[in-house]
Amino acid sequence: MSVLETIKSRITAAMKSGNATEKNLFRVVLGEVQTTAARQSKEPNDEMAIATIKKVVAGLQETMTLMKGQSGPTSGNTAKVVDTSQQETEIALLTALLPATWDQTAIEAFFLNGDNPVFEQIRDAKNEGAAMGLAMKTLKAESAPVNSEDVKAVVIKIRNS
Repeated sequence: MSVLETIKSRITAAMKSGNATEKNLFRVVLGEVQTTAARQSKEPNDEMAIATIKKVVAGLQETMTLMKGQSGPTSGNTAKVVDTSQQETEIALLTALLPATWDQTAIEAFFLNGDNPVFEQIRDAKNEGAAMGLAMKTLKAESAPVNSEDVKAVVIKIRNS
């Protein structure tokens, strides 16, 4: 089942079960995907859905950071406790829909493969940006599901070797 179909079925299931949190969350995501598709004059697709989920998760994480930054003493020695459980629940629901990505060990193993000359090219690149570009281009050509932050960490490790 595609990510987009999963979102639609989760909305239906949430409506039937009366789970307002899931219903509202997935409706927001679906609405964002449909808006993006309309702006691009395209049909909604999984690529748009995944990008939207990542954007919503980033927003929720930023909200949590801001909420925690506002916690502090309210009076005397008692600290105000900030409840971020709603955001944590929403992040968990959304990240469960994202495809699994390679971890740093798998990315490093890919570049250390004896048949892959890219390791030396990354290590010898003129700067980190060029090395990162080469790494991402190579991984994209292989349709490798990666997180750019993990790739960056591996590139730094390779360049420091």
